[in-house]
Amino acid sequence: MRSFARTVTNVGSPVSTYQVNVTASLGLTVKVEPSVLTFKSVGQKLTFTVTATAAGNERRLSGSLVCDDEVFQVRSPIVAYASEL
Repeated sequence: MRSFARTVTNVGSPVSTYQVNVTASLGLTVKVEPSVLTFKSVGQKLTFTVTATAAGNERRLSGSLVCDDEVFQVRSPIVAYASEL
């Protein structure tokens, strides 16, 4: 399991709320906290944490994280490597 902090900057509408959605291949579990990002101004920065756990027979797993405010979608790829025990 690995966790990463990510910071994003609002360059869209001054007041906007993005829902964070994750799709991942079988064996990859991804959690995002918080799962909703609410901006109150252009240029505002918010930080969220992505926690990924890779398991199974595949060495390389992938997915994507999409922040969606119903106007704009911001997509980030996710690649994880399962470690050998």
